[in-house]
Amino acid sequence: MKVASVLSGKTSLAAHGSQEMLVWGPVFWRMSQGHPVEVQLRIANLNEYIKSLQVK
Repeated sequence: MKVASVLSGKTSLAAHGSQEMLVWGPVFWRMSQGHPVEVQLRIANLNEYIKSLQVK
């Protein structure tokens, strides 16, 4: 959940800049044309991918 929160911009992480300099949140928002459900799905998918990398 913390990863998803950081990816969406709800939680800041010092090593990744401030909420004004988010990487994925604005990108997903534009890709989804502002549809919040699609944004959340993209964040969830990226979160699952990151988890799969950590298992290896």
